[in-house]
Amino acid sequence: KGVVDMIPHLKELGINCVELLPMFEFDDLEDNGSYEGEKLYNYWGYNTVAFFAPKVAYSAAGDPEGAVAEFKNMVQQLHKNGIRVILDVVFNHTAEYTPPLGVTYNFRGIDNRTYYILDKNGKDKDLTACGNTFKCNEPLVLGYILDCLRYWASEYHIDGFRFDEGAILSRSMTGEVMDNPPVLEAISTDPVLSSVWLIAEAIDAAGAYEVGSFPADPRWGEWNDKFSHCVRKFIKGEAEAGPELLLRIQGSPDIYNKSDPHRCVNYVTCHDGFTMNDLVSYDQRHNKENGLGGKDGIADNYSWNCGYEGETMDDDVDFLRSRQVKNFFALLMLSRGTPMMLAGDEIRNTQWGNNNVFCQDNVVSWINWDRLEEYGDVQDFCKAMISLRKAHPVIREFLKEPAENSSGYPELSFHGNEPWSLDTNAPFSTFGFMYAETVMDHGADEDCFIYCGVNTGWEQQSLKLPIVPEGFNWTVYAASSRDFVPEIKEGGIFDLESRSVAVLIATKS
Repeated sequence: KGVVDMIPHLKELGINCVELLPMFEFDDLEDNGSYEGEKLYNYWGYNTVAFFAPKVAYSAAGDPEGAVAEFKNMVQQLHKNGIRVILDVVFNHTAEYTPPLGVTYNFRGIDNRTYYILDKNGKDKDLTACGNTFKCNEPLVLGYILDCLRYWASEYHIDGFRFDEGAILSRSMTGEVMDNPPVLEAISTDPVLSSVWLIAEAIDAAGAYEVGSFPADPRWGEWNDKFSHCVRKFIKGEAEAGPELLLRIQGSPDIYNKSDPHRCVNYVTCHDGFTMNDLVSYDQRHNKENGLGGKDGIADNYSWNCGYEGETMDDDVDFLRSRQVKNFFALLMLSRGTPMMLAGDEIRNTQWGNNNVFCQDNVVSWINWDRLEEYGDVQDFCKAMISLRKAHPVIREFLKEPAENSSGYPELSFHGNEPWSLDTNAPFSTFGFMYAETVMDHGADEDCFIYCGVNTGWEQQSLKLPIVPEGFNWTVYAASSRDFVPEIKEGGIFDLESRSVAVLIATKS
């Protein structure tokens, strides 16, 4: 019911799909230690107990039948409003992992050797960093996984699945990485699942890194962590990340086949790590409340606190942080691939520097919607970037060959302070990129040019816009700076504030 209540907000933003963290029944009373005398429990749900049941505690009814009804209504209401639903599914391990033997719910008690990858001594092989590893390519387990996916797709009308630590699905019954995993082929070719979206987190905790090489049908999408890392470094101010960023904007052609741009799922932040606000507010993780000595969570976040660690009353610092968040949104929404954003980032939601809130079912991890009043300008900018992306197919789709379209311009080009002058192999802090969109090639409403100027340096920069055909005129669509709107001067020159982006559009007058 809470998700249903948020539908107006989702529609206002322009969201057309939601991905939900694990919704299957899980052990929320699993003991994760304590902090200052308060017990910590599993909050995220990555410890599934019953794969065919929605989480009862997530329902207002509080009973299994009520949970089923509320879940189905949630999906129905989202669909009525043009929003698809993806479920985060956890087939790499289960909740039966508490040492020394583990709580037995089902699989361990039925047939431990069939359902889990074990070592020669009969103990769990922990390839997931969660205590056990599901034997996904064992025929009986493979059938179980298929039955589960079919059930949620047919009974609940789920539109897609994101596979947590998906690389585990490529491991054999003894734990080695396989070239042609049976379970991935079965999922890819199953007729019931033929129309659902399939997305892999193409890594696991035992070292398998298959981003760009996930051994499954090309219709599988992949979380592209290389986009996240590169964009974080560049917006932070690392000019050395510039040349790689150009590849990420293009849809990562060094990783993915150019003919399938949607396979690349771009993101800056996700549930695991800093929120976008904390990415620009903290240099270090602050996880002491997790009771693990502050050493859990990701150590290197490529973050920058803008000059002050944590929340601040300094307006200059806070305005800079808002600019940085907007800069992230601009690059995320104007890059080719499929963009994914973390709920709450549009209002600069904070977790006070905690980058691993899996055990924090409290104000640390809850979204504070009161921040919308303070950071409405950030949400407005996010809405503008989503709207721009949805309105212009050249950003979402591109010609396979040639790179130049009927406009006579490259579909996507990169520029320095002067047009066509960027050294794409050397570090840089300021650049521009331009899309050329036509009615003929892209089915657009009208021919136009979209230019984004980016300045991550400390000095204001002047950029010169590329010359466009006669009759086209440039206007400013959006700028991340709060009080500085670029003005297009004679000769197509405009000033770009430090640590900011500006988006301009040229259309026929």
